Amino acid sequence: MNGLRRIKRGGAALLFLLVFLPLTAQIDGMVGAGEYPNRRDLKEGTLHWKVAEGQMFIAYDAPTEGWVALGFGGLRMDGTLMILGYVNNGEQSYTVDRGQGHRHSPIAETIDVDVAVKESPGKTVLEIRIPLSAFPLNGSGGSDHIIAFGRRDNFTSLHRYRDAQSLPH
Repeated sequence: MNGLRRIKRGGAALLFLLVFLPLTAQIDGMVGAGEYPNRRDLKEGTLHWKVAEGQMFIAYDAPTEGWVALGFGGLRMDGTLMILGYVNNGEQSYTVDRGQGHRHSPIAETIDVDVAVKESPGKTVLEIRIPLSAFPLNGSGGSDHIIAFGRRDNFTSLHRYRDAQSLPH
């Protein structure tokens, strides 16, 4: 009888998780409680991510009221797919670029992404949904990323902070 109770409890817990924990994150520029199972505190800011159904959902909560960027598929800027965003006068702007040396420029091709940028006093959150097929994975089955932010609301000013991270899937 105890074994049956354990199975029922385990089944109920699994059902609860399947019903109440979504496979996808809501791309709204906010990181909700329980939205992301993975979190990494950086020297400046926090990365949150999950991988589900062939998609990566990732958010960078940065201590700035300027631009924020996430790069996909590399630990250096050169060749990395980058999404940069900022909020100016309540309007969010973003661009999808490719790193070229120490510069970047918009890509010609279209990539199916969802992007939201939200600013509050002292911080900006860049939240993205991107297909895993849009960038190369690393040799350990995870992905490599660059992270940066600046103090201005544009896509051309220099970063105040940058980092590179390999994330497990």
